[in-house]
Amino acid sequence: LKRILVVADAEQRTSWRGTYYDTRNYVWLFLRHYPVRMLIPSLAYRLTTTFIHSVCRRQIRWYLKAVWDAVAGVPARWKERKPLKQATINKLYMLRAHRPNAISKMRYFLKRSSERDY
Repeated sequence: LKRILVVADAEQRTSWRGTYYDTRNYVWLFLRHYPVRMLIPSLAYRLTTTFIHSVCRRQIRWYLKAVWDAVAGVPARWKERKPLKQATINKLYMLRAHRPNAISKMRYFLKRSSERDY
């Protein structure tokens, strides 16, 4: 009987799953729960940051597939719609007051991706 030892460094692997499911699921989450006045800015911010992330990780294909699949699932998600209560929305605004903007995130991802060897 021979034994085989497999060693893998999770830090060096780039999985498409994070890019795909984060993008698709955030779109669906926003559609189901965000009021229309929050939906567009929140979705724009998230799609921008996940796009930057996918570019840095060289996973644009998975980002585009996630957006395509998210759009295909819009009718089903819209039927499940249960907008957040005003108290919850107020808490979200309070939490987001200190959130970095898209440009700050882009700088972070670019710096981080230049430090890694994919």
